[in-house]
Amino acid sequence: MKIVENFTSRAQDFISYVVNLGVINKLYDCFLSVQGPIDESPKMSAFLEQATALLFALCKLCFAVTGRSSSIFDNKRQDPTGLTALLQNTDLVGVLHMLYCILLHSTVPEAQSGSMASLQEPYSPAVVQVALQGLRFLNTFAALLDLTAFQTVLGSEGLSLAFRHIVSSLLWYCSQNSSEELLHEVIICVGYFTVNHPDNQVSKVATENHNKTNGVVVLVFRPLLMDNEAKVDKLFNVKQTLFNMALLLKSQAESVRYTHLYLSPTLPLFAAFGAIWTSLILSYPNTTITPALVLAL
Repeated sequence: MKIVENFTSRAQDFISYVVNLGVINKLYDCFLSVQGPIDESPKMSAFLEQATALLFALCKLCFAVTGRSSSIFDNKRQDPTGLTALLQNTDLVGVLHMLYCILLHSTVPEAQSGSMASLQEPYSPAVVQVALQGLRFLNTFAALLDLTAFQTVLGSEGLSLAFRHIVSSLLWYCSQNSSEELLHEVIICVGYFTVNHPDNQVSKVATENHNKTNGVVVLVFRPLLMDNEAKVDKLFNVKQTLFNMALLLKSQAESVRYTHLYLSPTLPLFAAFGAIWTSLILSYPNTTITPALVLAL
């Protein structure tokens, strides 16, 4: 017991030292300095990947040693290290800005549809790894440290638009390439962004680009839906899909005991399955909808 207490105390001191030393602020400046592609700069992409991996690890360590509640909806969490407050004050260390610049440097979303322009080039493996680590950091901050702060930062006026474009871009990539890990992180991030937050839910569905929400479910269930776009368009009400994904994310997250300090990889499947089921019930109120019928699609 004494050993555990000593480790916890020293780990908290270490995190506080990193915070007060200005490491987070330096990383913030570095992320803001990224203004374009990194495909031709392997050293830069490696640095960004390792830097976001460090932030990811700090969040997990902070959660482990501060005795915080495992419920992501607990608003009374305390962080004596100061890490959570600093991450919020720096807009999550500018990771969203960095992702926007490396992912959307060669395309501008169309003014009306919001879809990705045809000149979007495939992402290099290095860029995908940076995006994956960046999303892992964002999701870990939301799940383990402060969901409210996460939603506030990403829902702010400037970053909310950037976040939507990033999600659209990554979903486009996942629709063209096999990347289950990346798709998983995108779905989780959208869920954290919208769960129990009406303003963020509205901001996600108020745009004319509703296909990215349908795209989440379509990508997960592509083998079952067999790319039948007419069926997909008929069955998926976008607002209801987002709402039910958020509710299912909440119920699943509350039941998960963070044994490994992270969410179950089956969570997006639960969310997508529930969204399809609910949409079917709404579309066909006089028909008995069973799980077997959903899978038969």
